[in-house]
Amino acid sequence: MDKELQDLINKMICWNSTLTYPALKNLFKYIANPYCHFDILVGHKPLYRTRAHTDDDGEYFFKESDLTFRYDIPNITSFGRCNEPLQSLFYASDNIEISLTEIFNKEKLENLNDVSYVTTGVWNFVKKVTLAPIFEPDNVDVANESLIEVTNKCKAFIDNLEIIPQKELLKSFLSSISNEYTKPFSKDVNAYLFSAAYSNFIFEAVDRFDPTKKMEGIVYPTCKEIFGIRNLGLNYAFKNSIIGFGNKIELAYALRGKLEKVDHTITAIDVIQCTSVDKMTGKITWP
Repeated sequence: MDKELQDLINKMICWNSTLTYPALKNLFKYIANPYCHFDILVGHKPLYRTRAHTDDDGEYFFKESDLTFRYDIPNITSFGRCNEPLQSLFYASDNIEISLTEIFNKEKLENLNDVSYVTTGVWNFVKKVTLAPIFEPDNVDVANESLIEVTNKCKAFIDNLEIIPQKELLKSFLSSISNEYTKPFSKDVNAYLFSAAYSNFIFEAVDRFDPTKKMEGIVYPTCKEIFGIRNLGLNYAFKNSIIGFGNKIELAYALRGKLEKVDHTITAIDVIQCTSVDKMTGKITWP
């Protein structure tokens, strides 16, 4: 990244977060417009969102809304990887092993104990969804081939667009910001300030060539420090307004099981699948 720009960002990070956050979003408007985006079509591979249970004797989740996004808005008091405080988003992965591993690591950090029972919602794209990608970071032990392909297409898009005055600066910036999305889980309330600011810049932006098209989600790489799963799939964050029956991403079924860690691998054992999900009421029925 351009040294002058990097020095500016480093200074901004040291400011009070109430100053840094809006300043970052203004900086992104200057650097990162236009940006790359693409559509995910109906029939794309499913998404997995896992929720940990609060007890060890096996509670069940009986409503679709239990598996969507957080409704306890007052309890969202820090920046998440893509969300602001008091902002709820639908986070998911396109690989179940990533989903299980990330919930295991997150709960262990926040609650200082191992997750026992979990329920994973399996979600399908039922309508077209417009996404903005975060680049595959440099200097990773295991690369994600699908994100590399997207990254290369975005770089080619930037190179071929004559209206971008600082092509190399923009590509360098987008490569650098990907590292903010691959940070390990942290209890620091400002750990994800940078990635949350860029995510919300994307969510608020529109396609400069088609003002009716707005970004509905972000696809981003998995944490660098999670062993052995970076190449398996990708993570996503979506606006809540496109989630649920009658919207663009719907719950297909749910799986419930107990997590087990063997060496570096997190798996679910004693897995059962729900027998049905009522699209009218959202009721989940278990065997």
